[in-house]
Amino acid sequence: MLNGNPKPYLLAAACALLWSCGGGGSPTQPTPAPTPAPIATPTPAATPTPAPDPTPTPPNYFDSLAPGPVVRYNIKLHSVRKPDGTELEEPFPQDSQGRYRVNPGDFIVFDSTQKNADGKECQWVSDPVWNVDDPANAMDRKPGSNAFLLRVDIIRTGQFTVTASLDGIKAPQTLVLSSKHP
Repeated sequence: MLNGNPKPYLLAAACALLWSCGGGGSPTQPTPAPTPAPIATPTPAATPTPAPDPTPTPPNYFDSLAPGPVVRYNIKLHSVRKPDGTELEEPFPQDSQGRYRVNPGDFIVFDSTQKNADGKECQWVSDPVWNVDDPANAMDRKPGSNAFLLRVDIIRTGQFTVTASLDGIKAPQTLVLSSKHP
């Protein structure tokens, strides 16, 4: 009762009742159905990727050799490949003056080996130095990853000599090649 008048409470109660029943000037609308909450899809557990086995490091060739110093160093004609892919076998053909006979188009590889006082292939200090005396420009030197090999293409006729040294030791061989047309 407010100041002895019960009517204000009745009026407030009637309004609250109408309001809770959807009262108002428009007809009651159906209450929309609640939207279901999305169902969480479990995330599959990540499959661990197996780590590859580490690639083993090959032993260092240099470390597998006997200790130096180099006391002997030798060079030789290692291989001759003809333009058709045929590999010549040792002994390689030589002319009457002892020069190796090759032809334009051949691919030649020279090899070298160093040994210590015990006659074992040994460690070295500096890579080999190949010397080629080729006044006729009969050959063309090819790049390679092994300094102990000299790789050349025979590009024209002529004569040239090959010598080499390693760690101050000069190979006793002087290889002479003569390029002629077959």
